[in-house]
Amino acid sequence: MAGPEPTNEFLEKVIPLNLAIESLVDDCMKIVDEHKSSDSSLNIAMPYSILLTEHVALPKGSDAIQYARLNQGGFFDLKTQAKLLPQYNEIKSLKELCDSIPFAFSAVRLSVLPPSTIIKMHQDKAAHAQLAITTNDDSFVISRRGEMVHVPVDGNIYIFSTTIHHTALNASDVERIHMSISVL
Repeated sequence: MAGPEPTNEFLEKVIPLNLAIESLVDDCMKIVDEHKSSDSSLNIAMPYSILLTEHVALPKGSDAIQYARLNQGGFFDLKTQAKLLPQYNEIKSLKELCDSIPFAFSAVRLSVLPPSTIIKMHQDKAAHAQLAITTNDDSFVISRRGEMVHVPVDGNIYIFSTTIHHTALNASDVERIHMSISVL
């Protein structure tokens, strides 16, 4: 299924992947569920990310971090090719995804937006790609200029020019999970 046409301003490109998206979705849901049940420091009512790749600023004892801290810590824009964390390196669907991404990337994470949440307006130093794991009709990535994109669970990677101010919101009653990939 084809997604929206790139705008050349905010949505730069849509790249189809030839992966079994169902396996990736199942594996990612298991990772999120495990963090919800085992990470007592994680406020699951607020946006958070689970870092799947090695990172120098990774908090000790957890690979999950509240989204508000991510924007302060330089987690997104690294200068080296990402490698899966050891605990995720054995998950076949994640390895296949990382092997099939057709560009260099510096970080991969699961970005979780609980119901009725929004990420504050911000800009990144490089473009970021999104691969929807779960979504709903009321979840969007939005630029300050008002370009609004719903990323469906279709196995495509959507590359956004996140060097312009943007936000993400989930205006529904169900959780939204995207895999966020920082373009190197």
